[in-house]
Amino acid sequence: MRRPILAAVCLVASACEAVHLRVDEPAAPIAPTPIDEVFPTTTEPASACAPGCVGGRACVAGECLPHWLPVPSPEVSGSEARVGYYAVWTGSEVIVWGGHNPNVAGDAGLYGDGFRFDPMRSEVRSLSLASAPAARFAEAGQTAVWTGREMIIWGGRTSAGEVTDGAAYLPASDRWVPLASVMAPRTRVTPVFTGAGVVLAGAGGPDDLWRWEPSVGSWVQATRGDGASQPRRSHSAVWTGEELVVWGGVDVGGRALSDGWRYSPARRRARSLGGAGAPVARSQHAAVWAGSEMLVFGGVGADGLPLGALASYVPATDAWRELAAEGAPSPRYDHVAVWTGRALLVWGGTDGMRSLDDGAAYDPWEHTWTRLGPVAPSGRSVAREGAAGVWTGRELIVIGGSDGRARIAPLGWRYQP
Repeated sequence: MRRPILAAVCLVASACEAVHLRVDEPAAPIAPTPIDEVFPTTTEPASACAPGCVGGRACVAGECLPHWLPVPSPEVSGSEARVGYYAVWTGSEVIVWGGHNPNVAGDAGLYGDGFRFDPMRSEVRSLSLASAPAARFAEAGQTAVWTGREMIIWGGRTSAGEVTDGAAYLPASDRWVPLASVMAPRTRVTPVFTGAGVVLAGAGGPDDLWRWEPSVGSWVQATRGDGASQPRRSHSAVWTGEELVVWGGVDVGGRALSDGWRYSPARRRARSLGGAGAPVARSQHAAVWAGSEMLVFGGVGADGLPLGALASYVPATDAWRELAAEGAPSPRYDHVAVWTGRALLVWGGTDGMRSLDDGAAYDPWEHTWTRLGPVAPSGRSVAREGAAGVWTGRELIVIGGSDGRARIAPLGWRYQP
């Protein structure tokens, strides 16, 4: 086994620390844990759901149904609404950092803190603030990336404008390592871990792609595109295992887009997506990689109204197709969408009038939608918009977001279908 190649990242002029911006082997997979060890058994009278519901299910009208269980709030900004933050799933924890409170104007609403949630222990812990990045929020279409050892964030915004740096958070030692800002995109950045290194995809299209170069200790331009794409924001970006696929969003003038591009790190080339059969132009939609195709759902159309159609893009054939099926969720945007390995789960979001507390699962094999019921503790709402969602391999975890109120409780919800 070869040792990982480390890239030196300078904290100050006289000192450097090592961050795995390039590795030779991915982190070892985490062994799955039986669902009955994750959720407690819910016992009910023998006449109702004998001998009791397991796997996070609740007894409702004599039937064991999927149940939303609360994620405890952390000490750090735990009950305040939080959107536009950076979040990753490590294989054992959800890590969240930054963002802003949509109910507070200016920098007073920015978060310069974060937390990590361990679903096995149902435990929330604050992140270290030592050497942490300045408070900021991520714009729509901007994410963090997990490399197998650290979370990488880059760019973002404050009320004063663009933020031009990034940082790596190492959960094993609970510490931050700042990343150099020379020759790198500033905002609306999508970091991608290719398995061999980190690539930053900026808002400027294929000509705004950057990779970390250990030999010079900085970012260098990764490729030149075909010139067919254009700057965008509020778009989607998915990693297929071989390529980065970017689609939709709005241009610098706010016009909704229905085009996109794809980038291959192995070839160091980018090219436009085929346009035949592509969905209508939109932004603030959700896209997931489903093994052989990208699934796109929801968003805001060119007329400003929410959309509810589901579409598929297959890179192997460079082809689009619409996936119309009964039972699809209502039109929405700023929703959660995750791929479970068997189905697409869509939850929450907003229709522009209210936060939504419903969703559905789409099975590509059966070409059917199945409703996800809002079964939650009595008197509590599971409505969320602008939240982050992760699939752990056994459950959906929805973290943060807003429900239209100044304070949210709990921090999030977990759901085992």
